[in-house]
Amino acid sequence: MNVGDKITLSFDFTMNDATGTPTGAGDQFRFGLFDINGSTKATLDNTAAAGVAGQTDNWEGYRFGVRSGSGTGSTGSIRERAAAGGDINPLANAQTVLLGSPTGDQIIWNSATNGAGGSLYSGQLTLELTALGVNLTGFFRGNNTTNLFSASDTTTPYTSGFEAVGFLNGNTLSADQLIFQNVDVSYIPVPEPSAMILTVAGLSALVYSRRLKRRAK
Repeated sequence: MNVGDKITLSFDFTMNDATGTPTGAGDQFRFGLFDINGSTKATLDNTAAAGVAGQTDNWEGYRFGVRSGSGTGSTGSIRERAAAGGDINPLANAQTVLLGSPTGDQIIWNSATNGAGGSLYSGQLTLELTALGVNLTGFFRGNNTTNLFSASDTTTPYTSGFEAVGFLNGNTLSADQLIFQNVDVSYIPVPEPSAMILTVAGLSALVYSRRLKRRAK
């Protein structure tokens, strides 16, 4: 990657539960981009022991945690997992570096009950390579509330490949189903200098052509 290149994860989802999500569920929804580094990609649903050693390179990469629930709830976080540790639950706080916290009010969860009703939730995580490290930006919104994420990792930037996405809903946020839609990972490179020169040259030629036409009238 070159300085200015970006990788963006975006997604939408709804929840479904037989009895409905508990009012004031305070924990937890997290989403992230992770490395594989030649290891097997984890494909099983998350459990307490979901982070199996040797799968998805022990979930090294970046993730966002949403401010959620009512009352004190979750404050959310922006984190990097730069090395495998004892707890390899894919999106747990252990063995991660805290880079910051999101702004905005707490997200109140609302699920469909047996397929009826429910709110749409959307999220985005963007990693941008800079001369000093990695910038992280994004959002999470739903139920008329938005969290905004912004942080810079200039101390231990993780710049390896990002080949897997991960999602976690846990603790009191115990919906039976998370129904994902429009999950997308996009790589957005900065224009090469030669391409930029050609673009500028093309615009200059267009302006010159228009000037000639005006003079000919």
